[in-house]
Amino acid sequence: LLTALVLAAAEPPSIVGVADYRGEVVPVIDLRLRFGLPKGERTRRTKWIIVELDRRAVGLVVDSVTDVFG
Repeated sequence: LLTALVLAAAEPPSIVGVADYRGEVVPVIDLRLRFGLPKGERTRRTKWIIVELDRRAVGLVVDSVTDVFG
């Protein structure tokens, strides 16, 4: 499904790398950095969420997931 993060030098710095998701290379964005918050400590609750934007997958790093609906 989702393989390990490959670090990448990127601009903006909120793009922390890329990952292989079902054969597609997807950018991974740390939402804490994207919203100007300090970098958070990675814990067991830290999750990656894969979302689709304009038919392209994007990975989002979040502190935790409390609910899924839709």
